[in-house]
Amino acid sequence: MEQVITYRNITFTNPPPSAPVGAPMSWPVSTPVASPQAAPTSIGPITCSSSQSKVEVVMNLDEYAEETSYKIVQTSTNTVVDEYQGTASVSKSTVIKSSCLESNKMYLFIIKDSYGDGMQGFLTLGTYEVKVNGVTKGSGGNFLREDLVMLGQPPSCSSTEKPFTAVVQTDNYGAETSYILTNLSTAKNIRSKAYNSNTLNIEEICLAPADYRFRMKDSSADGICCGYGYGYYAIYSNGVLLKKGAQFGSTENTLFSVI
Repeated sequence: MEQVITYRNITFTNPPPSAPVGAPMSWPVSTPVASPQAAPTSIGPITCSSSQSKVEVVMNLDEYAEETSYKIVQTSTNTVVDEYQGTASVSKSTVIKSSCLESNKMYLFIIKDSYGDGMQGFLTLGTYEVKVNGVTKGSGGNFLREDLVMLGQPPSCSSTEKPFTAVVQTDNYGAETSYILTNLSTAKNIRSKAYNSNTLNIEEICLAPADYRFRMKDSSADGICCGYGYGYYAIYSNGVLLKKGAQFGSTENTLFSVI
């Protein structure tokens, strides 16, 4: 029998191992010629003002570019300041998108793949790179549904405190999702929060030096991915990632210290 393998909408048929194989044919030998590479597509400003930072997103897209998108969110206001949606026409090409953002703000870069296999196509392994004023702040491509990179200047706190940021993307049942941030040194809850469905939530808090526990909760004990939507959460201390998660039961704890 033939072996039939289907990947997305592509079907491959292989003959059985016992199928007779004809004698190899002789073909003229020629020197292989590399396929011409299209010039990168550049979108956005070339230069920015002195009070702004130039953010460049370099995407080497796979053969399913329409599945790739990103947005940049200002964390203090939870507003989208730049975004991109790929199209099939730019598949297997390089796209460079630039934007000018305020230098004294912090931003969250969120890149997504709607199919759930990152930028890793069947034949083309895509990648992304995020640069701020020419300096690489994050890169990747081998993710599932989303990848996050924090950019810019963390929010200001007092001289003894450090900024803490919680990012929560809820699934279809946001009312089941909540977190508790506890100061373990005083055994007091600093913050408790519940959410609406299918929303991106960003909170910034200034924390005094102490030991803390961040407890992510789901009242139905099925986490926030992937049976009923695709949620995730991430927590940062002074702009540095502490934990990213999505699939857990009823609770997931992260311990950290502010020094």
